[in-house]
Amino acid sequence: MLRLKRVVRFRLVSLLIFTAFVAIWVAATIRPLRYLADAQRLRDLGGRVANRGTDLGITGVPYLVFCRLTGRHTELPCILTLDEQCPESAPALRIAGRIPTFAAIDLTRSDVDDESFAFLKPLRDVQDIRVQGRPLTNSSMLIVRRWNGLRSASFHGTEIDDAGVAHLAGCEQLTELSLRSTRLTDRSVETLVSLKQLERLDVTNCRLSRKAIKQLTEALPKCKVETRDPWHVEAE
Repeated sequence: MLRLKRVVRFRLVSLLIFTAFVAIWVAATIRPLRYLADAQRLRDLGGRVANRGTDLGITGVPYLVFCRLTGRHTELPCILTLDEQCPESAPALRIAGRIPTFAAIDLTRSDVDDESFAFLKPLRDVQDIRVQGRPLTNSSMLIVRRWNGLRSASFHGTEIDDAGVAHLAGCEQLTELSLRSTRLTDRSVETLVSLKQLERLDVTNCRLSRKAIKQLTEALPKCKVETRDPWHVEAE
């Protein structure tokens, strides 16, 4: 009788383990399929999802989600581009915020603003973000600061000021940063010099003093500080 109980108990435990394994496998296999509709809708709105210029198609997004859920390695970064082919960014960004695989987002020719940018809040793995000439303010930087793996960022011509730049302090992997034509002043120097991985920093047409430019070039000797201001000082 005791032996029978042990056999029954062993089989029950084995069945539970097998059931759990099957449930995990089914979830990892079926869940990405829901992104087919999202990918198609994103394309219908004019958004482009690509890898190094190659269109991934509507099946590419679910595949990348599957790789992420199952721990499979992939060299395919998921890149979202919204430009003049996407007349309204808000609906497209609402969908993009539901797709967890985007590593790069190019909004340089979109009509993005703080309200539509907020749809990107659920994303966690963004490594490259580009916005140009849009009314993006410090509130959007509250989302950017959550992307700890951010390596390249451009906010050219936005309305970001020193308070917004301060949110980048936690993005320690940043190697390229463009703050050209923003409201940057000397108050942001402390934040910028803390980004030790910077290799390129564009502060053209910002409100930086001669002293601030010198502090940046001296504190970041490996970083190319770009400015068209006449008081630009090169680090020795």
